[in-house]
Amino acid sequence: MSRFIQKLRRLPLGLLFLAWPLLGYSENAGNTDNTQNTQYARMTEGSTVSSEADMVLVPMDSRTNLSVYETLVFDLPIPMQEEFQGYTGLEEIDVFSLQPEDGLVEEQLLAIQHLESNISEIEQTGGPWDLNLSENLVAMAELYEQQGAYDEAIDAYARAMHISRVNLGLDSLDHIPMAEHLVEAYLAKGDLASADQYQEYLYYTQSRVFGFEDPRIVPALDRLASWKLKIFNAGFGEPLALQLVSALRLYQAASNIVSHNFGNRDERYAKYLRDTAGTAFLVSRYKGLIDETPITEFRTIQERYPDGYRDYNVAFIEGYEEGLEALQLIADSFAEEQHDSKEYAKALVHLADWYLLFDRQRSAESSYAEAYQVLSGQENSAELIGELFGTVRPLPAFSDEIETIFIKSTMEGREQVARASGFVDVRFDVTQYGTATNLEVLTEENEINERVISNLRRKVRATTFRPIVKDGEPVRSEGNQFRYRFVY
Repeated sequence: MSRFIQKLRRLPLGLLFLAWPLLGYSENAGNTDNTQNTQYARMTEGSTVSSEADMVLVPMDSRTNLSVYETLVFDLPIPMQEEFQGYTGLEEIDVFSLQPEDGLVEEQLLAIQHLESNISEIEQTGGPWDLNLSENLVAMAELYEQQGAYDEAIDAYARAMHISRVNLGLDSLDHIPMAEHLVEAYLAKGDLASADQYQEYLYYTQSRVFGFEDPRIVPALDRLASWKLKIFNAGFGEPLALQLVSALRLYQAASNIVSHNFGNRDERYAKYLRDTAGTAFLVSRYKGLIDETPITEFRTIQERYPDGYRDYNVAFIEGYEEGLEALQLIADSFAEEQHDSKEYAKALVHLADWYLLFDRQRSAESSYAEAYQVLSGQENSAELIGELFGTVRPLPAFSDEIETIFIKSTMEGREQVARASGFVDVRFDVTQYGTATNLEVLTEENEINERVISNLRRKVRATTFRPIVKDGEPVRSEGNQFRYRFVY
């Protein structure tokens, strides 16, 4: 059975959660409509989540009583190099009409009965704490999840984990997979509070075993940082700013551990620094949330997520300096003899993008020029220059992780419960400073799509684009054509 059908089985249970678009990485940046005047969406009672990878936030019957502004999501724009006709229609979607496969349901029920019989036999011979129970309980819990019986799945996972802890000790890592299963089960049920507790438990347990300088803690830091960004995007947790600042702190700690244990040329070092920059950008855009949070709240972050190699006060972060430092560290990690490489040029481009996002035009021009010079010395210089500077690109674009959480997963999650989908074709100029001007909508506007187009106009005008660079200088470009896919 496909993963898509498995997710559809959960629709009747409650709500699917769509991570609401946020400014900068958002699909609705610049929206001033009163129906969506907040920067994030609150969770509502009686919600459910399909998986940690794609949370969605939509009422149960998403086809009624919701405006376009409340459910509209745009994907990353696709550059269009040639003339084309805009799409004027909408494709209606009704995923609720799909039904589970009855035959598979019966097979799963028979398998559960078989596992229950095994568990009963083990209990009779080995008692209620026999370690052999864990494997059967986990298998049974997985089947319960497929049936949508999340309470039963959670009970089985929790018992399996408890048996493991009794037999192997509280600090054993043997029960980590069971805790990970519990996270997924609570997400499927819609209990983000419990899922968050077990995410924290996963980090806490591994930090007790490994400490805060051992490189084996890095995957736990990465997982928790990603989780914090997801629940921030879903508007979960009070105060909300702590989720964002926690993610920043965790990515910084991960990059420091990798650097001290494996060196700055380890590919994970640059990855975590890019994620740090992406999170720092969000911090800068949501500075109001941080300013509203009491300083005492931030002290808990420093105590809970210590950085074994660096200590700093997270209560006074602004976002700009943290992101700039992260991207500069990536560029600095290249040795002198590597300054003629494509990777070094990309690091300089990302640094220039950062300057441009914060209106440091002269610094951006200098970094773009240096990157262009590096690429010009390559054997395939024309191809490389075209790749980085041949078309305008919406910014920020340096963190794949952040882009996945705030755009791609949001789009995928929304598609599961969307009422309609389509795309809008636009053409606009981009100045040497990355500003979109002379915006023209190529798609025919009508009563059906007028609010989508109105929203897209604001989005494009609020976006900073990496300009085209010619002969080392950013230049104005005309007639840039993009296709924006949307669902609502």
